Amino acid sequence: MTVGVKVRQGKMQVGDNGVEPLKLAIEAAECAETPIMCHIGAGVPLPDILRLLRPGDVITHCFQGNGDNIIDEKGRVIPEAWKAREDGIIFDVGHGAGSFRYEIAQRAMEQGFISDVISTDLHTGNINGPVYDLPTVLSKLMHLGLSLEEVIEKATISAAKAIQREEQLGHLKVGTVADVAVFEVLDGEFEFFDTHDTKFIGNKKLKAALTIREGKI
Repeated sequence: MTVGVKVRQGKMQVGDNGVEPLKLAIEAAECAETPIMCHIGAGVPLPDILRLLRPGDVITHCFQGNGDNIIDEKGRVIPEAWKAREDGIIFDVGHGAGSFRYEIAQRAMEQGFISDVISTDLHTGNINGPVYDLPTVLSKLMHLGLSLEEVIEKATISAAKAIQREEQLGHLKVGTVADVAVFEVLDGEFEFFDTHDTKFIGNKKLKAALTIREGKI
């Protein structure tokens, strides 16, 4: 079953084609009756993208700092991002190898603009840093002000809802998939990096202690 349609929007990916790839992706998503996940980057104005999205569609890399992001030149979250959130657009971290700038996340979160979902965009290009793993990404968001309960929610049930799988995934309930991660919360002084080599120091870090997949350790 198709979960969704992914489309990249950024001059590096689409050249001078603007939002035409997004329009085509929406056509495909409507045929498949799924949401869109839209990668954002420099070169395609974010308001132009947000105007086309439908309730339940996802913006990923919401704290990217490569240009055309959710923060304007005065450091304020753009009105179009607030409007999109009101309209039911989902905002996902999608950390990745180049799509998480600490300053963007900090400014947005100070204004109350919090991502709906926390994800890693983990792949071979970032598993040795700066992503490493999901607990590390969750720890970065805790450093930025979210509680342990909030980051767990955004990485589990909120993520499941975003892909319309909340009946089977993201929570502990009889009849659902028995996927469980047990974390240790470490206290100390820990170095974290965003994707632009900005270092910041946190006093808590999550460490995976146990993983259960479909009921098996």
